[in-house]
Amino acid sequence: KERVLATLPSYAHCLAFAPDGDRLYGVIDSHSVRCWDLKTGKQLWQDDHAANKVVVAADGKTIVTDTYLGGPLLLWDAATGKTLAKLGAGDRTETANIALSADGKYLAQATWTDTLLWNVAERKVECRFAGAGPLVAFAPDSKSVYTGGALLLRWDVATGKLLYADARPHA
Repeated sequence: KERVLATLPSYAHCLAFAPDGDRLYGVIDSHSVRCWDLKTGKQLWQDDHAANKVVVAADGKTIVTDTYLGGPLLLWDAATGKTLAKLGAGDRTETANIALSADGKYLAQATWTDTLLWNVAERKVECRFAGAGPLVAFAPDSKSVYTGGALLLRWDVATGKLLYADARPHA
């Protein structure tokens, strides 16, 4: 059955489903983060945080957003919309993409020049993949992360080293 979930003040910048398919999270016109219950069609919560990207943890308990035009990544309680933590609060790095590992231990923050690998529990950067970005995705086993730009690169999460030969041009 067709229905309108929401009439928005502008456009949706990014959308992400909860793993169980019951909720939808969205960044609306870079000015708010919202959550809808898809069974009832009701908006569950909204926060006026300026963001571009949203991703949902595999367990559905946490979402992560960036901050529009640089700033911290925010970890949110997916059910309530309460902020759980800020990663990189003093950094003004503009985020191109974000990804969470399937096991929930790591968060990859791709910028236009590098990718930061965050340890979610410790709220710290484990390593920086220099020259890797702006696309990022974890392998299903969470042991490696792929970054894309001019080249697709595969990085070992445990060591921070490239798993394929480095074919990037060196200056």
